[in-house]
Amino acid sequence: MELGKETIENIEKFATKEATEILNNSELSIFERLTKKGNQTKGNFVKNVSKLKVRSNETKEAIEELRAYMEEYIKDMINHGVSEEVAFEMAKEKIAAEKEKDYEDEVTEKYKEYYNNIDMARQEALGLYFAGFTLLGITVGSIIGLLLGLTVFEKSFWITFGVSIGLGTLMGISMAMLKNAAIIMKDK
Repeated sequence: MELGKETIENIEKFATKEATEILNNSELSIFERLTKKGNQTKGNFVKNVSKLKVRSNETKEAIEELRAYMEEYIKDMINHGVSEEVAFEMAKEKIAAEKEKDYEDEVTEKYKEYYNNIDMARQEALGLYFAGFTLLGITVGSIIGLLLGLTVFEKSFWITFGVSIGLGTLMGISMAMLKNAAIIMKDK
């Protein structure tokens, strides 16, 4: 059974687009990377770069594999009584779903790698710095608020006390963030 010319052209366009998106940047030629970047920014650059038809061998192979897969899938769907147009749309949806699953798997792997490489002692130390400096700030703010409220601002004791605690808390968090930055810069 032969597919219609329009369906074959649609498969070719779709396979070219999808194969370029699926491949990692390292597997794409410079022109394909430029085209991909241009398509993301949607500027005039897209029009100029997309005219370049130079393809890497990996992209050519991926396009051919995807095209052949889609043709077989569409022929199979037609044999099951589905129209050519509907079969083409079904093939596109199936490819899109597989691509989405691949993306999810890639993101999951990145998160696994990140969490497997976390230095728990370092994270614990950072948490203790934040807690310690925040409590220190609250304590210093409370003492200053208490002294100012009892001596200088007697009529607005609670306001002075609350503002001093708030400022002390901010001071403590700020010191913890500075310490966090110092630790991170030391590691690099």
